[in-house]
Amino acid sequence: MGDEITEMRRGVESNGRSPDEFTVAPFIPAAMAEDTETAKRRVKGWIAQEMAMGYDRALERYGFGASADKAAKRWRAGDREAAAESISDEIVDEFAIFGTPSEFTDDLSEFQAAGVDLPILWPAPQATTDEFRLTIDEAV
Repeated sequence: MGDEITEMRRGVESNGRSPDEFTVAPFIPAAMAEDTETAKRRVKGWIAQEMAMGYDRALERYGFGASADKAAKRWRAGDREAAAESISDEIVDEFAIFGTPSEFTDDLSEFQAAGVDLPILWPAPQATTDEFRLTIDEAV
């Protein structure tokens, strides 16, 4: 995320504006659960769905094209589980916040340290009601 923020700040400066006028507020796929693997599965499913909506092309820019394209094709073919499995751990680690409450907090801190001013958490729709409540209780 840090490289993307640096690039955005350069773009702001090249247009004669101060980066201080610019708020970095990305939508971040998010899942919190009592165990890391459950949270990771939820986020992978959410990201796979987004790949099928055309975001696979955006991830090509970051070197994740093969995984993103495979997920998009599998999702569109109706194989949601295989689509989620196609999302690499590297994609999840780079673009999502997930884990137990303490891991989630650590991930959120990493995004903020990279320059995110206002993280907009985008909960995984595959999460259970209890996982949504946990996220709200712990992250808000």
